[in-house]
This record gives sequence, C-alpha cells and structure tokens, in this order.
Amino acid sequence: MNDDVLILEPGKGSRVLELGAPREEVLRRLADAGLEIDHDEDDDEGDDRRWTYVDEIDTELTFSAEPRGELQEIAISDDRVRLGPIDMIDEPVGKVVEMLKVSDEETLWTLHADDLMLPDASAEAEGFAVASNSTGEVAVPPTDEALLKGATLWIKPFGLGLDVVYGEVITVRLRRPGDVPREGIGPLTPAQRALANREDLTSILFRSTRTDGVGSGKMSRFQTMLGLGLIASLGVVVWRGIDTQRRWNEAPAVQGTVVAVEPPPPEPFPERYTIAYSDDAGVQHRVVFERMDVYVTPKVGETVEIKYLPEAPDEPLGPARVRDIAFERFVPWGIGVVAGYFVLQAAMAIGSLVWRRVGTTSQRMRATAE
Repeated sequence: MNDDVLILEPGKGSRVLELGAPREEVLRRLADAGLEIDHDEDDDEGDDRRWTYVDEIDTELTFSAEPRGELQEIAISDDRVRLGPIDMIDEPVGKVVEMLKVSDEETLWTLHADDLMLPDASAEAEGFAVASNSTGEVAVPPTDEALLKGATLWIKPFGLGLDVVYGEVITVRLRRPGDVPREGIGPLTPAQRALANREDLTSILFRSTRTDGVGSGKMSRFQTMLGLGLIASLGVVVWRGIDTQRRWNEAPAVQGTVVAVEPPPPEPFPERYTIAYSDDAGVQHRVVFERMDVYVTPKVGETVEIKYLPEAPDEPLGPARVRDIAFERFVPWGIGVVAGYFVLQAAMAIGSLVWRRVGTTSQRMRATAE
C-alpha cells in the first residue's frame, strides 16, 4: 500500500480518496491501491451504500445519498495519517492546533454525535446543517475539561475535524470547507488552548468527575466512587502502617545470643546469623537473621536485641527491621492501590472510547432504518 492514501490535503482528501468523487470511482481507486473494503451482501442496497469501512487504514468513508453518491467525509484513525508533514493521531490537540496556525474564530467545537448528522446533498447542496446535539440545542454548556475529554474540534477553513478523547486526537475527519458543521458548542478559547497545552492535562481530565454535556452521568458517578475508594484504601494502608509501627515500637525486647554464623569464621562478614532467645514465658526459640537485620556484625557468643509481638514470639525482628517495618510492609500496598486506580481510569477511558464508537454505529443504523 502506498502511504499517499494517508497524506491528506485540506478540503480535497488524498491522492486516492478525493472528496466529492462518486462512490464507484472511490471504490475503484481503493482497489487499484490494493485496499479492500469491508463488504457484505447488503452493502449494495439502499442507505447502506452511504458508509464504507477500509480496515487496513482504519478509515470510514461517508457518501451522500443516491443518485449522487459523492464522498462527503473521510474519517481516519490510522496513526500514519498526516496533514502534509503534520502527524495527527495520538498527538495532543493543543500541539496540532498550534502547528495548523489557526485563530480561535476559525474553529468550532461539536459533540461526537453531531458528526453523524450528514444530510442528503440533494436536500442541502450548500453544506451540512448540524445542530449542537441530538435535540437541537445544548441545555448546559460543557466545561472546558468535558470538551477535551470527548468532543470534536473543527478547523473550518481546512474542513478538518479532530475527534478528541482525553486531550489527544484519535480520529481525523476531512470534509470540504463548505460542509463543516455550522453550529456547535462554540469556538476554541484561550483558556482551552492553555489547558490543552498543559503537561499534566491527562491527570486533570482524569480527576474531573463533573457531569457535563459530553460525559456520562453514570461514568462520572463511577469516577467519583473510584476516587473515594482510592482515598479510603490509602487511608486504610496508612492507618495499618502507623498501627503496625506503633505495636513494634512497644513490643517486648529480649537479648538473643548468636550461636552460629554462615559462612563460619574466618569469613569476616557472615550473611546469616542463628540467634537463640527466650520469650517472656520462658520458651526457647531460634531465628535466622540476615546481615541487614542487625546494625553491626556480631560474633558467635555475642548478644543481639530483638523484638517480637506477643501473639507471634517465634517471628521476631532485628533492630534494623523494627525501625522500617511499616515502610517495608505497607509502601508496596500503597503503590499497588494507586497503580490499580490508574489502571481502572485507563480502562474507563478506553471503555468510553469504545462506547462512543458503538453509539456511532448504533446511531447510523437507526438513521439508515429511518
């Protein structure tokens, strides 16, 4: 496959995918370029002819209704797509906008669902009349964070739409400039530019749990519960660490006697020490300590202070371990809790993206049925 198909020219398409070209010509050019389309027996009937998917380049093509059947939109999610020399997919939207050198007035935010509202060219030859949402109006304007979490930013002079999820471009949409949405949420603002260019944007968006015009109320509630769960889990870990350290600091201390070392003398620095001791009940015990369990290097016959908990006198600790017991035991738990939180947040972001794409397919199926 020649990568020319993935190099876009504003308002025109690419060498293979030309906006305004008839469906049959587009399919022929794809075949000549060695690209196969997803095809089933129903694709050649009715409104199913309006959408075509090219798996090899992760591209969806939208055509006008018959009899014209012209290519209206190219939507590419392949990470090789470029607009001239500019990489697009998985790039921060702020960086892409800066490289395109467009003013705020030349942009327009729409919700993802708006992008599906492609009327027949015969009904409105001048372009697309796109409402700001499925009901025709936006009751509550989305926040800046909500738009960067999931919306489409149109660059009107280029006919270019950037599908944004968590601050990064995931899909590039290309139409003729006269076919971009006319109405939407509003243009890009200086505050949104500043937010989009922040290095900690992803963290800011993950922490954002407000229900807005783009996000799902259920998802936001789940994020709130997840955040509360993180706080509660870390609280439990910290409390357990403090309590454990307190108990070991107050634990009974006894003197144990070194009865053997490994390797034995004349090796000056043994690795293991066998220590015999008696607990407060007079029961004899033996324990093997590593070199890091003691402050100094004791010899056979010398004594070492050890501590144990009353419920486990046969599991003592050396002086070096007692000092750091809470850190050693509970820091890994804290790291695990935080890591689990971010894994779940990432899974939610991916799930949100999948949900949007499922919703896109569902809405198109409903539009076709109607």
